[in-house]
Amino acid sequence: MPASPADFVGPVWRRLPRSVRRLRAFRCLRERALGVRVVKTRDQLDAELARLDGAPYAEEKSIFANFRMSVDRGEKLDPASPAYRDRELALYRFISGKDYEPRNDITCFDVDEAAQRPFPYSTQSSHGVGEHLIAVGFAIKMLDLPAGSAVLEFGPGWGNLTIALARMGHHVTAIDIAPDFLELIRRRAKQERCDVTLVDGDFSIASTLGKRFDAVVFFESFHHCLEHRALVSQLSSLTDRVVFAGEPITDDFDVPWGIRLDGESLWAIRRNGWFECGFREDYFRGLMTAHGWTITKHVLDGVPAGTVFVATR
Repeated sequence: MPASPADFVGPVWRRLPRSVRRLRAFRCLRERALGVRVVKTRDQLDAELARLDGAPYAEEKSIFANFRMSVDRGEKLDPASPAYRDRELALYRFISGKDYEPRNDITCFDVDEAAQRPFPYSTQSSHGVGEHLIAVGFAIKMLDLPAGSAVLEFGPGWGNLTIALARMGHHVTAIDIAPDFLELIRRRAKQERCDVTLVDGDFSIASTLGKRFDAVVFFESFHHCLEHRALVSQLSSLTDRVVFAGEPITDDFDVPWGIRLDGESLWAIRRNGWFECGFREDYFRGLMTAHGWTITKHVLDGVPAGTVFVATR
């Protein structure tokens, strides 16, 4: 198979110093070499998203990789300030066409069908299923829990990690805002003859739980939390161990935190209304450290969701 531009650009990019990778000029050069199209309006975005209509799952990733949005975020602001938060909400509004509220993240689907073949099995993609199962396994390994532990999972979604932990004999509490996801996990737990405590709520419910857990885990869910600073401030009341698995926390994200502008995130925001946030690693580490956490990073090369941050106290 002929080499693609990514075969050359990727390794060179990863060898560049972090400070260089953050420079807009170098990011533009990289994208130009890879043939990435840049959109600036919703009409342009909708035209790119139309390429996904009818495309098989196996082709979606390559379509997502071929476009992104460029915006001028304006002057630098304090990432803890209301002005910074308002700016990111305005960007979300520009992309999605509506104001953000937590219920926008509710996902509706056919629960009967999903109970028989939940994501990722529904994709019928060897790569997609394999990578997801590897990522789930790596998260379990990094949780490193003794038998019979009490685990709190925020945003379990399809419940793949949830059910795996419950089948291991852990006492799992899962919080999700989407009724369909909660019902799906209830049915899957019944099928597997394991117990899961299900809670209907968003991230803000953390302050009302009134109990502690051996671990708290986020698997591809923390990035949906607009009020992540408030959530982080509450974690120490819940546990002394938090695992962030498969989250978009990278050393070259161009702002401390904010709306992601890659193709897949734009699809999620525009087509589904989800809040899709990214974090620069130094910001994330600083936030956690300020609240008394020690962070270790674990990377499983070659797996898209194979980066895990473990926070301990």
